[in-house]
Amino acid sequence: MNTTRTNSRKIPEVGSVQSAFEGVLAHYWNAKTTDTIRRDHPVCVELATVARLLGESKQARRFPNVLVKWSAGQGNWATIPWIAALDTRETSRTSEGVYVVYLFRADMSGVYLTLSQGTTRVSGDHGRDAPRVLRDRAVRLRARAGELASAGFDLSPSLELGHDSTIVRSYEAATVASKVYARNSVPADAELLKDFERALQVYDALVPSRRIVGAERSDYVEESDDDN
Repeated sequence: MNTTRTNSRKIPEVGSVQSAFEGVLAHYWNAKTTDTIRRDHPVCVELATVARLLGESKQARRFPNVLVKWSAGQGNWATIPWIAALDTRETSRTSEGVYVVYLFRADMSGVYLTLSQGTTRVSGDHGRDAPRVLRDRAVRLRARAGELASAGFDLSPSLELGHDSTIVRSYEAATVASKVYARNSVPADAELLKDFERALQVYDALVPSRRIVGAERSDYVEESDDDN
């Protein structure tokens, strides 16, 4: 008897977080290598769609201090585009403090949901020693974010963004916890938003201490929103 195989993977719903993530993963590399960056570029529209849908979600609305931002670079395409959720009691800029952030791999093979740290000031203050400082802070944060492991997050220092630049290595060193979604296998919105909410819950529990990484917030300076 002849049988016909069908693809059991559900097609992403148009206008969903899932479909927008898949759109970025599918088209960012080509845009980066052939097109001039602009906010109305289809890839930037996809990033903005993810940020909007996350910010408008009932999961995010449970955390009224959370602000969602995104960036694909300024003037030039970023090696690692990102979408960040920042608790304004802690920081409103990706250059400082601790926040939840989606980081795309340089080759667009996947995107990570992470709990991470801003790197700009640390890099300025500590130079070549910055990765060690960030890793040490990440270790302290992991001790307070252990419950993310039960939600499938990796709490080991194993994040690989696939690029050898200093700034990308600093992103890797700064990461506290991560969960990866591979291109063509990004889960449906229900799972994505559940993971997002879990990360925000742990983040929210850290913020009231006001000394998340063992340094007063006044130790930080405002930097460009384009850097973490």
